[in-house]
Amino acid sequence: MSSSPNEVQTFQRILQKFLSLPKANSNPTFMEICQMGGDRFEERCSQVLRFFLTPDAPHKLRGLFLSSLLEVVGKSELTFSHTEPKVFTEEMTEDRKFIDITVVAEDFVMAIENKIGASLYNPLDSYVSHIQKNYTKQKEHIFIVLSVRSISDAAEIKKMKQYGYHYVN
Repeated sequence: MSSSPNEVQTFQRILQKFLSLPKANSNPTFMEICQMGGDRFEERCSQVLRFFLTPDAPHKLRGLFLSSLLEVVGKSELTFSHTEPKVFTEEMTEDRKFIDITVVAEDFVMAIENKIGASLYNPLDSYVSHIQKNYTKQKEHIFIVLSVRSISDAAEIKKMKQYGYHYVN
């Protein structure tokens, strides 16, 4: 079957337009991983964590990072597919507070409070209420305080335990 010169030109124009469309970046740079509107260092760190917690991200670690975190909090029996979990940063609760990182899989949801330098002043009760109300399909609700500094303040430890948070340092 032969094509007319007009059909060939039309095809070439369509192909040229297609090739000029923006392509999704499948290999983001460090700065692109950290890209977001806020200026806070903790938010930047949460963006990096989001990247590594996402199993199908271009780092090619698959679910290693997420599986390791589940193991650290004693939930290694939980499974997920490598395309399933969605990871969000700065999820807003009903009372306009923000969960640093939320990981949503079919069987579990994980709320992570990412502490870099500040004390644990966050409304953990608000985060627990938000997760329990909005993620009823997930059987497991996991709450984590992830901190680069050692938390030894008795009030902060009591607060984590009161709301069922795992402390990971």
